[in-house]
Amino acid sequence: MENNDKYDIIKSSLLGSIKEILTDIADMSLDQLIETIKKEPNLLKDIPIIRWLLIGNDVRTIIQSAFFIKKYANFIGPINEAMKDDFENDAKLVNIFSNKKIFTEIIDQTIISLDRYQTIQKARILSLLFVETFKNNKFSIEEYNTLIFSIEFIHPSIGVKCLKSFYDYKNEMSKEEDKEKKDDIWMKNSSLDYSPLANTGLLMI
Repeated sequence: MENNDKYDIIKSSLLGSIKEILTDIADMSLDQLIETIKKEPNLLKDIPIIRWLLIGNDVRTIIQSAFFIKKYANFIGPINEAMKDDFENDAKLVNIFSNKKIFTEIIDQTIISLDRYQTIQKARILSLLFVETFKNNKFSIEEYNTLIFSIEFIHPSIGVKCLKSFYDYKNEMSKEEDKEKKDDIWMKNSSLDYSPLANTGLLMI
């Protein structure tokens, strides 16, 4: 993918007709998307991320490409909802995204991770992480680049539920001051299995 395509990939996905196409794709089933790719290749190839798939060095099947496009569409949706015109008006974002070197590195890591994610849900989680990092300043760029890999290693079917259970337990323990009640909370949660999160680095005690 050329640097110009890479630089424009997120910003162009939030504009006009491309935004509308990606919104439609996010709501399609994989079968519907495959049929769209077959029937309307000229429509889809105008999206920068589609051009990247078409000119890539590796040979991708239509199912692999369709699944990636669907993940990308679900990644873009929450960003569009939360950030809208911030790419042009927010001083911090303008500073980050006017630096092509930094922006290109962010997009490289983001697209590589999206491609590896096994579920649509992980694409949506990555989208929320993007917003919390670049709009709400809750994470640094370094933390963002670390967490995108953590998301990859969450178990694809039960990992998110397990993560919620862990932090519900952690919050309950931190709010309780009575030792006996703390012991009760610990006993209640002692049988929970956190192995689906073992390699994520997300289990912060």
